[in-house]
Amino acid sequence: MADDNGESLKDVLKDLGENTSVHGIPKILTSKNRLLKVFWLVVFLGTSAYLCLQMYALFEDYYSYPIETTVSLKFNAIQYPAVSFCNMNPLKKSMLPETPQKLQDSLKPEQVR
Repeated sequence: MADDNGESLKDVLKDLGENTSVHGIPKILTSKNRLLKVFWLVVFLGTSAYLCLQMYALFEDYYSYPIETTVSLKFNAIQYPAVSFCNMNPLKKSMLPETPQKLQDSLKPEQVR
C-alpha cells in the first residue's frame, strides 16, 4: 500500500516511530543490537503497563466518589487591653477652622425649634 508520494505505510510508521517524542520507541527502532532492542521493548512495555495500572487505580478511586471532610475549629483566648479609646467622629475638630464656612454650616446639626 503506497500513498501519492510512493511511501509505503511501513516507511511512514518507521519514520513516525524514529521521530516521535514518546520515550523508548525511537530507541527500539534505531538500536542496531538485538539485545538492546529487546531491552528497550521490555522497558517500554513495562512502563506502559505501570501507567495503565496507575490510571486504572486513579479512575477507580475517582469513580468511587469518596467524600471525606474534616472540619476543626480551635479558638484561643484573646487578651484585650484594659482600656481602649475609640474616636467615633468622622472629622477632626482641629481641621474644622480650615474648611470653608458653607461646608462648616452644613456639618452642624440642625437645631430643633
